[in-house]
Amino acid sequence: MSEGPRWKGQVEILHFNLAQITAIASSARSEIFWAFHDDVPMSANEIARDVGKSAQTVRYHINELVKVGLLLPVEHRKSRSRTEEAYVHAGIGNYTQPGDLSPEYLEMMAKGFESMTRSMAKEREAMMQMRSVDIKLGVYQVHETWKVRLTPENAVRVAKILSKAIAEAVALDEDGGLRTHVSCYMSATIGESKRIIAASKKVKGKE
Repeated sequence: MSEGPRWKGQVEILHFNLAQITAIASSARSEIFWAFHDDVPMSANEIARDVGKSAQTVRYHINELVKVGLLLPVEHRKSRSRTEEAYVHAGIGNYTQPGDLSPEYLEMMAKGFESMTRSMAKEREAMMQMRSVDIKLGVYQVHETWKVRLTPENAVRVAKILSKAIAEAVALDEDGGLRTHVSCYMSATIGESKRIIAASKKVKGKE
């Protein structure tokens, strides 16, 4: 993980604007965007191998991601008789906008998360096939989940714990290792979200 911006135009924190979050609401574009790094330049051919798509398809989506400011071209590489560009994330940390958000932005957030989970399901399916080839590769498959009642203060605490765990995992990155997707997830349950929404509507109805 980068300690700070390495390339011109790269920023420490990027809060997605509407155009950017709309771009990665697309399943294909989301998968390609999140396959890139903030500190390791990768080419369309490398990403194509990573996500199992054609290089031509990946190049098309890369161009769209560059247009909205999500990817930066930072290197030119010689590949046989042609020159190819390599890209990194424009933001070292990529986040949604803070504060109140428009209904359109929230809709794109939901679609973007759905796209990410769809990619994760595809990864897991491929992982199962790989594990059947070599059972020892099962060490790359982890799924821990639990329902916990958290106060707002403890929710912030858990978020920090998860962020720290991700940072520690990233620090273990080394050449020769199997490229592995490590992710943390936390959300209120559907029932709790619906309860709070219903209570809010009831209060507004009395105003």
